[in-house]
Amino acid sequence: MSKSDENTGTLNVQFRRTTDHRYIPATGAWGGISPNGEIVIDFFVEHTMPPDKLLLDVDNGKVVREERAGGESVIRELQVGIVLRPDIAYAIGSFLQEKAQTAGFKPQDESKQ
Repeated sequence: MSKSDENTGTLNVQFRRTTDHRYIPATGAWGGISPNGEIVIDFFVEHTMPPDKLLLDVDNGKVVREERAGGESVIRELQVGIVLRPDIAYAIGSFLQEKAQTAGFKPQDESKQ
């Protein structure tokens, strides 16, 4: 049997979630290329900090005025980091673009920007 004959036929693939599987929200990503050429990407959730202090003026049990102090910073809370070979990163990027378009996303024409 030749090597090419060993790589033909049907392969049955089943998906199983590990006991610690979870969904991770992401509103963006940050990353780059590692010194050994792998793609490193951190997915984050972006949000504002709650105020350092909140002062409420109350009249007859109802809040009539709210004053916030501090907390104007935007935080990018890193959720998970992924390290990928470039070929895998490219394949995942293509997969994500295809799924986004299937879900109704229409890329903007870059020549109009």
